[in-house]
Amino acid sequence: MFRAEMAKKKPHVAASPYVFYSQRSPNFSVRGIQRMIESYSLPNKKLTPHMFWKWMLKATNNDIEKVRRLAGHSNIATTSRYLKRQL
Repeated sequence: MFRAEMAKKKPHVAASPYVFYSQRSPNFSVRGIQRMIESYSLPNKKLTPHMFWKWMLKATNNDIEKVRRLAGHSNIATTSRYLKRQL
């Protein structure tokens, strides 16, 4: 719901194929994504980008190519490193 409302105000949000987007520009910094994911941590359990993408891999029935596209990685080897997985 929030994304749809933001897309009305910011055209680059509507055009973004990625899971995460910046409200200020079409680009989202790596550190910005890290901060956002970490902000969802519980007091006694830190959430990391690696944990998020492993969850996303499970949610896509182990479709590493889909996770690569959602993450915005140009090379599947980058996604594989995040998932600590051999191709």
